[in-house]
Amino acid sequence: MSVTERKYLVKTVEGEELGPADQDQLKKWVETGRITPVCQVRCTLLKRWEKARDITFLKELFDARQPPKKDLPVGPFGHVLQRITLRAARVEMRSGLQRNKPVEYEAAPVMLRLLAGVSDLLIMLFLAIVIYLAMAGLYVGGTVDSTSAFYLGLAIFYPCFLLYYTGTISSRSQTPGHKLWGLMVVHKKGDELFLFRCFWFTLFMLMFGITTPFVMFVLPSGGALQDVFSGVRVVKTKIVGEAR
Repeated sequence: MSVTERKYLVKTVEGEELGPADQDQLKKWVETGRITPVCQVRCTLLKRWEKARDITFLKELFDARQPPKKDLPVGPFGHVLQRITLRAARVEMRSGLQRNKPVEYEAAPVMLRLLAGVSDLLIMLFLAIVIYLAMAGLYVGGTVDSTSAFYLGLAIFYPCFLLYYTGTISSRSQTPGHKLWGLMVVHKKGDELFLFRCFWFTLFMLMFGITTPFVMFVLPSGGALQDVFSGVRVVKTKIVGEAR
């Protein structure tokens, strides 16, 4: 397992873009007023933007800059509201943008990768059936012959297959199958995953995906050939070894 320092991007209200920067740099920008509570911030590993005030380690700084609030009497629904607030805080602590410390991602075990792969292939199978029925309809209607129907269906399915994997990984860092089994794809060096790299990962997966169990057993890194050639890692979404 490798240690990856998380980096963040910032969009100010004036439209200025800052970063990539680590947690310590973000804190300095908050202290100097360069980052305000309404600035947009996201981790380079994720696509989701959040307001700076909603990120745990920045929220603490913003709260410290605010004058202390007076305690108000607890009304009839006060205890209910307190429990709702506590629940929201726990959800925030699970946010992908909190605690920018050196972290270790646990490599995805081969069984979870196989289960995620089967889940994605079931979605692709459903798409293939839909395309097959459409081509069968064209063939029965006399629009195309059997050979043309086959190649037309293949010409439709193949780009859809590439778009499914490339699009979901580049936008969400995970396919629906990965999400179902708690996995994600990250850059080997912790940088942002761009579309081109995700495209190559998909192509290499088509060529070498069947060798994944054997290669993961042999390679010391525990990765597959498509991971090595495209410079990515498939890991569990849960972070381990994070500084507390």
